[in-house]
Amino acid sequence: MWLTRVQGAILAAEWLSRAKRSMSVTMRKRVCELSDDLARQITKTLSRQAGLQIAHEMIDAMALG
Repeated sequence: MWLTRVQGAILAAEWLSRAKRSMSVTMRKRVCELSDDLARQITKTLSRQAGLQIAHEMIDAMALG
């Protein structure tokens, strides 16, 4: 199941808030679109296990950001 662009923008806003950073709504939506495109490309080219590893690494990176 994929996040909608609005859900992604809200998630980005929450992460930015925790990181004490800001970004315009338009930019958050664009970043969300790019992220969605990348995720869909990744799912087409990687095994499930590799995809899970990448997702784990990305979540860890966001937690440190």
